[in-house]
Amino acid sequence: MMMRRLSLLIYGLVLVIFCTSINARDKEADFRKLMDSLHSRNITEFESLLQSGADPSYIGKVENSGYNWVMCKVTQVGVSDFLKLALKHGGSPNQ
Repeated sequence: MMMRRLSLLIYGLVLVIFCTSINARDKEADFRKLMDSLHSRNITEFESLLQSGADPSYIGKVENSGYNWVMCKVTQVGVSDFLKLALKHGGSPNQ
């Protein structure tokens, strides 16, 4: 009886860990996709990523230029619609 309880407990823990890792967002991948859609001025993709849970306040690594931040990029001239969307979806200008 004790062995069965132990195996059920282990099974439950493995299941919880597995389900958590499946549901975890890849923030770095989201960041790259947001930046790509911003650079290509694809507002539809940008909004779709935000609606699916991408974090506009995430500070990500950019190859050859250190770290960058979507909220910094959306303040550039000509992308005010992106800024509005980022703020609407929880982007913080005070990072």
